[in-house]
Formats: sequence, structure tokens, C-alpha cells
Amino acid sequence: MENSVSESDVILIKFAFNILNMKVIYDSNCNFCNKIANYLKKRDYKNKIYWICRESEESSELFKKHAINEQIDSIITFSENKYYIKSEAVFLIFKKLKLKYYLFFKIIPNTLSNYIYDFVAKNRYLFNNCSVHKQ
Repeated sequence: MENSVSESDVILIKFAFNILNMKVIYDSNCNFCNKIANYLKKRDYKNKIYWICRESEESSELFKKHAINEQIDSIITFSENKYYIKSEAVFLIFKKLKLKYYLFFKIIPNTLSNYIYDFVAKNRYLFNNCSVHKQ
């Protein structure tokens, strides 16, 4: 008996992954971003999140598919054919991983959580010697 996977099986598997799981694009050139991503990956016990380096071909394809400006300086979460950025993306990651941190995002307004996100993103090189210094 041969164990082969048909093309239709691969399509079905990819479809199921897209529905049940999420994709996250993160800045793998940033040490701070990498540490946060690695922390979250360790807590993804059921492999619910597919992590994609921002500099990869796969991320470029997702930018094109969803008509996202590649200059956007944010983590990007894809779930159910929609994409989310900044604090909303972080909230969805925390919620997907059932980390209690997501409750923080439920109690403060989006504008405030995005302000905090932007502050951290802008100053991330101060937190952990990030190699990215964007002006």
C-alpha cells in the first residue's frame, strides 16, 4: 500500500489550515520581534499559528493577495481571509493561544492600545538591541 497524497488532499489540508488556524507575519530581522515570536511559538502547543518571516516570498504573496502596503510597520495576523494589524493582531494571537494577556486588550480602547503598540514598535531597538532603526 502506497502512502501518497493527492493534489486535492493538499488543497483540502491548506483550506482546513486557513479556516482553523491563523498566519502571522513578523519582522524576523528585529531581535525584539524574534524574542516575542519565539515566546509565543513555545506557547502554541497545538500549532494553531503559522509564523511567516516578513522577508520571505510567502509574505510577499500575502501582501499582494490582500493588497497590503508592504511599507506597513506592523505585525500582521491573517484569520478567516481577513488581516489585522497592530494591537488587534496581537490581541488575536493572544486569544488564539488562550493567553490571559488578551484581556488587557478587551478593557482598553483600540486607539489607546494602538498608541501603545506604535510606541513599542517605534522604540523596539531600545528594548532588545533591535537591528531595525526605522525613522
